[in-house]
Amino acid sequence: MAVKKIKDGLWETRISYRQGDKVLNKQKRFPSKGEASKFEVDFKERLEQGNDHNVTYVQLIDNYLELNSTHANESTIKDKRFMIQQFSEHLYTMPYSKITKSHMMDIYLMINKKEWSTVRKNKALSIFKAISKFGHDHYDYPDKTKALIRFRMDSTEVNETQVWTPKELQRFLLRVKSVEYKTLYWFMYYTGVRLGEALALTKQDFKEKTVSINKSIRSYEQGFQPLKTAGSKRVISLDDLTHSKVSRLFNSEGDFVFGSLTPLSRSNVQRTFKAALENANVPDIRLHDLRHSHATLLINNNANIVAVSKRLGHTDVQTTLRTYTHLFKETDNELINILNTSIKK
Repeated sequence: MAVKKIKDGLWETRISYRQGDKVLNKQKRFPSKGEASKFEVDFKERLEQGNDHNVTYVQLIDNYLELNSTHANESTIKDKRFMIQQFSEHLYTMPYSKITKSHMMDIYLMINKKEWSTVRKNKALSIFKAISKFGHDHYDYPDKTKALIRFRMDSTEVNETQVWTPKELQRFLLRVKSVEYKTLYWFMYYTGVRLGEALALTKQDFKEKTVSINKSIRSYEQGFQPLKTAGSKRVISLDDLTHSKVSRLFNSEGDFVFGSLTPLSRSNVQRTFKAALENANVPDIRLHDLRHSHATLLINNNANIVAVSKRLGHTDVQTTLRTYTHLFKETDNELINILNTSIKK
C-alpha cells in the first residue's frame, strides 16, 4: 500500500490485496493526502475484519443516513428513512453483496407504480441511487443503480407548478389584513426562502441590506433546527423595497422578525394564506410556490443561473436546472432571436 502525489495535483493510493487465489489491485485518487491515507487505512481495516460481504442492506442504509445527518436536518433524515422503508424493507436483512441490479429494478418499478408526481418519484429514486453510491464509495461494492434513469414528466405535468407574477402577488396581498403576514409573504416571494427559514429569522440575522439564512424552525417548542442541506446556508441580498418593509418589523418586541418573543406558527401562516387566496382572483398556488415564483421571476429576466442557485440555497446548479428546466425551454425562442439578430448585423 502506498500514497503518492501525481502530476495533476491529486494524491493516489494503490493497494494490492489477496481475495481467494487472486491478487487484486485497488487504485483511487483524492484531492488531499489525508483523504488518500484515510481511505487506505479504512480499506485495510475492512480487509482484516473480513466483514464487507456480511454487511446487510439495513446496516448500509443506517450508515448512509448517519453520514447524511452531519449535513441534513432531522426532518430530512426521517423523510428519507420513511421513503426507503416503503420500497425496500423486504431486503433489510439480506447481505448487500447478495442484492443485485434486478432487486434495484424491482424497487424502480414499485416507485413508478405510485400515483405520485414525477418530482416525488425522482426524489425517491435519488435516495436509492445515493445509497448505492455510498456502498460503492465506502465499501467498494459495484453501483447497482447506475443504469436506472430518472422518471420523465409527461405533458400534463410540465405546467403543474403554478407561479405568480409580481402583479398577482400584489392582488393577493390586498386580501391580507395583517401587516406582519403581508410582509412575510412579500419577503418569501422576493427572497425565495423556505417557510421554516423565514420563521427562524431573528433581528440579528439582518445586516445592512442582507439577511443570513443559517437555521430553520418548525415550532418554537422544537427550537431551531439545521437547514435542509449544508448548501442551504447562505447570505441573501435584499432589494430596497423588501429591506424597507422588513425593517418596519424590527421595532416589535422580541427577537423574531416574523413574530415577537416566539415565531409565527406555521399553521396560522398557512391558514391566513389559504383564506386570502380564496378571494384574491389569482392562480391557486401553495405557499411553497412563492419560492418557485421567485426563481421563475429571476430566470425569466435572464438572471445568472449560478447566482439563482446560490440564492435559493440549492446544493448545486444541477438541482436548479432540473427543477426549472421548462423555463429554459421556454426561452429557447429568445436565443434564436438573438442569433438571428446578430447574423443580420
